[in-house]
Amino acid sequence: MTTNMLNRTVRHTEANIAGALVAGADMVHVWRIRATDCESAQYLYETLSDQERRSAQRLRRDEHRRQFIQTRACLRRVLAGYLAMAPNGVPITYGPLGQPLLE
Repeated sequence: MTTNMLNRTVRHTEANIAGALVAGADMVHVWRIRATDCESAQYLYETLSDQERRSAQRLRRDEHRRQFIQTRACLRRVLAGYLAMAPNGVPITYGPLGQPLLE
């Protein structure tokens, strides 16, 4: 994963992201993650909640299922870095339109 802060790009890996991210009151972090930076869908699938897995299984096209799994798993990994916890432990709920919300 890559983050670009004030024209400075920092490459993050699974090993250096956990607990290493800090956002101050006067900071904004913008993340841009390419699907090609993500691991296999099966590995990422294991980090999802039961609700996210059911949502992924309901998608008919493999391409859409893979994209859903990658984006939700990457969201969990980034948030896990800020919260210093495992990605599958990040407390994400969903709004009425399906948008992810951090508890």
